[in-house]
Amino acid sequence: MVKARLSSNGMINFPAKLRKKLDLKPGDEVSFVESSEGILIVPIKNILDATNSDNYDIAVEMVKEIRQERNIEKW
Repeated sequence: MVKARLSSNGMINFPAKLRKKLDLKPGDEVSFVESSEGILIVPIKNILDATNSDNYDIAVEMVKEIRQERNIEKW
C-alpha cells in the first residue's frame, strides 16, 4: 500500500513509485472518480485506454463527469 498525506491547503504529493509506474509527468492531469470501493485516481490520458478494457463503465462515467464539470465552468 502506498500512502500520501493531505496538506493544509488540500494538496497531496503523488508518490514517486506510482508516478513512474503510470508514466505521469509534470502537468499531466488525473481524474478523481468515486466508486463503491473508494476514490479512484485515474490519469486522464488513460481514459481512452480504459474503454478497451474491463473498465469501460468507469471510463464512461469519467467522461460524463468531465463533461458536467466543463458545462458548470462555462456558466
